[in-house]
Amino acid sequence: MTASWFIVFRRPFSVVDGVRMLFASGDWLIAAIIIVFSILFPLLKIGVLAVLWVGLQRGIAPQPRLIRAIESFGRWSMLDVFVVALIVFALKTGSFTDAATAPALYPFIASIGLTAHASRVLARKARGTGRTG
Repeated sequence: MTASWFIVFRRPFSVVDGVRMLFASGDWLIAAIIIVFSILFPLLKIGVLAVLWVGLQRGIAPQPRLIRAIESFGRWSMLDVFVVALIVFALKTGSFTDAATAPALYPFIASIGLTAHASRVLARKARGTGRTG
């Protein structure tokens, strides 16, 4: 995201920049929430999906509880996009501030959609229906 003040000052911000600023300002809880939902959770979800998929290809059936957990946690994947949208909205409604999303937002949203689809495909394969669409 790129934020601007008084039309002449511009600065790009990333998730890591935002977390650093939150820690520096003493907002540890919000910084921790963003770290968990924007960095750790997506990496963990992709890693677990990859391990389950490899196991399924080798004939090892994943535990149904793990499949249900991955599917239910997928609902939280859009939380970080919501946070970015709130920040952009807050900056745009200010008198002397503006914000614009960076092009990296689109692949990020696509990755959320693709991991949600991968979760569904994996769940179907694990349940034995074999449908992949």
